[in-house]
Amino acid sequence: FVRPNVGAIPPMSELQVMWWLCRMKDQITKPKCVPKIPHHNTPKPSYMLLGGKYPYGVDYGNYMHRVAEDMDAAPTLSHLLTNSQHPFRALYTYCMGQAHIPLFRLRGPFASSICESVVVEELWDVCLKRGLVENFGLVMVCILSLVMNVMACVVEIIMCLFITRDLPKFFTRYY
Repeated sequence: FVRPNVGAIPPMSELQVMWWLCRMKDQITKPKCVPKIPHHNTPKPSYMLLGGKYPYGVDYGNYMHRVAEDMDAAPTLSHLLTNSQHPFRALYTYCMGQAHIPLFRLRGPFASSICESVVVEELWDVCLKRGLVENFGLVMVCILSLVMNVMACVVEIIMCLFITRDLPKFFTRYY
């Protein structure tokens, strides 16, 4: 296992233990392909999340989501919309909050109904306490990111159809 570059070791450890328990029960999705890692003779499974400065440190949020996806515990947007009593709160908390453990217990092998109220009440309050200006800034960054991603998809479609004459492969998971 790895640790984050900055803080958040206990929640990461909790999710890693859940992953390990699922692994012991053979409930973990196996990688479909294994990338070649430079300067290694044999390819090793990788989430491609390790940083260059510290070989053991990862981006916390990204790593937490990849591990939760292996256990089928990462909530999808449609799951948050259809299975929450307060869908807007659940979506906003998930999209604008951090990778908190209750988010990864809304579904999957360790799902808990208590975590639903934690997400839409406690974690929602944490998001609101940031204030109007910071929340507005985060929403604007998300909108800008959405526009840039849509533009990148359009460029990729055009390049694939007219240059390589191959279909684009969206939503590819990298291991």
